[in-house]
Amino acid sequence: MRRVLGLVLLSFLSFSTYGEDIELFTSRSADTVYSYTIPSSKLAGMPRWNAQDRPPLSIDEAISKATESVKKRHSKFDGFKVFSIDLRMVSWPIKHQSIWYYHIGFRPSIDGHELTVGHYSSVVLMDGSTIEPMIKET
Repeated sequence: MRRVLGLVLLSFLSFSTYGEDIELFTSRSADTVYSYTIPSSKLAGMPRWNAQDRPPLSIDEAISKATESVKKRHSKFDGFKVFSIDLRMVSWPIKHQSIWYYHIGFRPSIDGHELTVGHYSSVVLMDGSTIEPMIKET
């Protein structure tokens, strides 16, 4: 019985992540939902990190990549100032728990005035690539 249950569980875990997108996280701003996902196939080639040594991608490199990404998506603003940096682990499926990413939040500015509203962030993977959010109006 244990063997059958184990095979069923293993089959479910393999089926549920193979060839599908894995959601890193979802956030909400007013009536908009931002979902950051990555294809499970891309995770297989990601650099691993054990949280003991230096991350494969430095904070400086991550900020640079994130700034490029957010500027492309929100070109109406003059500039962006970093206001938060999170280093997060991919939490599911368990086999990917040695893969980490940066979530960097920004405050935009217009005519030299910093704004404090809205959702302006970027996700940077340890290989230096960025993930664009899927945006859904609610």
